This record gives sequence, C-alpha cells and structure tokens, in this order.
Amino acid sequence: IPLKATVFFEPDEYVQHCEDNGLQPSLDGFEEYVINEMKYKGSKKPLIERDWSNYRGSYLVKDEDETLS
Repeated sequence: IPLKATVFFEPDEYVQHCEDNGLQPSLDGFEEYVINEMKYKGSKKPLIERDWSNYRGSYLVKDEDETLS
C-alpha cells in the first residue's frame, strides 16, 4: 500500500511525496525530505502532523508561525 504524503507550503502550492516499501508505510527519509523542502521555501520551523489511522498515511505540514494566531 503506497504511503501518500501531501505537503502544503502555500494555499495554492504543494508537493507530494509517495513511497512504498512493500510492507507498511515508512518514514525513512521523509521528514528530512520535508524539512529540506520547507527550508527551501523559506519556512523556519516546519511542523509535521501524522495520521496513522490506516496504512495510507496523510501528512499535513504547516509552518508553526501560521498555527499561532
């Protein structure tokens, strides 16, 4: 089952990263990939939210500054 990750940088700009290790979802290299992308986009403190409710993992990444209102 593919592991699907959707990374949001801006309301209308996002990238997707999918990987499948053949058994179950793996985070190997994913967080590093996300942090590098966030830094490239200019985010200071990338925040990764995980949802393991099923084997199709969905990741919502926000800048911590945006979560504080």
